[in-house]
Amino acid sequence: MSGLTFNGTNNTDQTITNDPFFIDISLKTVRESLRFDGSVSDMRLIEAIENALIEINTGLALLKNNGGSLAELATGQINNKPNTHILYFRAVVAHVGAHINEKYRSYDSTSTGQKRAEDMTPTIDEYRRDLRWAMRDLLGSARTTVDLI
Repeated sequence: MSGLTFNGTNNTDQTITNDPFFIDISLKTVRESLRFDGSVSDMRLIEAIENALIEINTGLALLKNNGGSLAELATGQINNKPNTHILYFRAVVAHVGAHINEKYRSYDSTSTGQKRAEDMTPTIDEYRRDLRWAMRDLLGSARTTVDLI
C-alpha cells in the first residue's frame, strides 16, 4: 500500500502567473494568509485564485490606461512594496476566501453543519466587503455611495 496518501500536504509553493500589468500570486502566500489547512487542496485553491484573477482583472481593466504596470500607479510603499500591490493582493485573498468558504459551508448537512454555515455567513460577507474596498481603493473610488431618499 505504499504510495497512497491520505490528507497529504498541500504546501506547494506554486506561482500563478497573471496578466503582465498585475502581479503574480503565490499559492503558498494565499494559503498562509487565509490560514487554510490541508482540507483545501492545491487544485481547488488554484481554481479559486484563477477565477479571482479573472474577475478582479476585469474590474480593474481601466487601470491599464494609466500606466504600464500596477507598480507604476502606486502612491506610496509599505514594507518596500508598492501600496497597489498590497491592495491587489488583499482583493485576491478576499475573493478566494469568500469563494472557498461559500463552497465548503454546504458540505455538511447535519444540524451542526447548518449552524456552522450560518456562522460563516458574516465571514463571507466581510471577505466580499474587503474585496470591494480594495478594488475601489485601487480605482480611486469612494467606498460608499450615499443617496438621499
